[in-house]
Amino acid sequence: MPTDAMPTDAVPTDAMPTAPTAPRRGTSPGRGVDRRTLAWSRADVPDLTGRRALVTGASSGLGAALAADLAAAGADVVLAVRDERRGEAVRDRLLAAGARGDVTVERVDVADLASVRALAARVGDRPLDALVHNAGTGGAPERSTVGGHELMLATHVLGPHVLTHGLRDALEAAPAGRVVTVGSAMYRLLRQRVDLTDLGAARRWSPPAQYSATKLAQMVLARELGRRLGADGSTVRSVVVHPNVARTPLQSGGSTPLMRATSRVLAALMARTVEQAVLPLLLAAVADDLPADRVLAPGGPRTDTRVVAERHATVDDPAVGAALWAEVERLTS
Repeated sequence: MPTDAMPTDAVPTDAMPTAPTAPRRGTSPGRGVDRRTLAWSRADVPDLTGRRALVTGASSGLGAALAADLAAAGADVVLAVRDERRGEAVRDRLLAAGARGDVTVERVDVADLASVRALAARVGDRPLDALVHNAGTGGAPERSTVGGHELMLATHVLGPHVLTHGLRDALEAAPAGRVVTVGSAMYRLLRQRVDLTDLGAARRWSPPAQYSATKLAQMVLARELGRRLGADGSTVRSVVVHPNVARTPLQSGGSTPLMRATSRVLAALMARTVEQAVLPLLLAAVADDLPADRVLAPGGPRTDTRVVAERHATVDDPAVGAALWAEVERLTS
């Protein structure tokens, strides 16, 4: 599942905030996960005039869909993309569709920490209400970044960590800033845990396993961020979400014929439309009341438009979170 095959947009993940409206009664335990259904829909999106959001990986899929929802509601949206031409095409479509907010394009390679720091310096001079870590990669051949880090580790963990740090002041300057991390529930399928001794999978690398491992690490780190923000007395919140499997153009990608075929089969059997899969991201980006201990995800059958709030013990382990934070700080210093 690479940036050009099965990105964050197209993989299972987990995250949850408490919606602006009360959750419906009842839980659905599925696979040992504590899950609550929220009474929330696009109709609950408030007027976002005056708010500002930055969405990484916004040139297609869930990132572009989220940007469209935010701009339509009046928010100013920064499309942070690797390919400026594709980003500009998205911007032009949103403006032509009647976006009420301002839409701008900024180039960034999330896997290149120098590029991430440069982006933060360019856009961090104004309050930022929502920073959405959506960019993802997963099906490309094994390779390292210009900084010497494994590509998926850099894209899913190191780059977002650096960007959050770089935009911390801008987030604090907003009335209710939040960091939204788009993760994946694939780790449950592969029964993975965070391996602090081999985050870059130097000993044993495969696209599905490393995708799953780095997305899990991203979620664990996001939860640790939330604990640290709370301890600091910050008004900024850290929210974890996952879109399950979404039907995006990247579903046809992959580094091998087998991966491409598998992606197409998964899309046919399990995928939701982008408009459905983006709902947890939208809720996380705009809701006023966001609980810190849950993961927001699509709920019910794939034709449903409900959002559920899930609790995952693997994601919420404070000891692992603290140790991972220390290691990521070392790798990005």
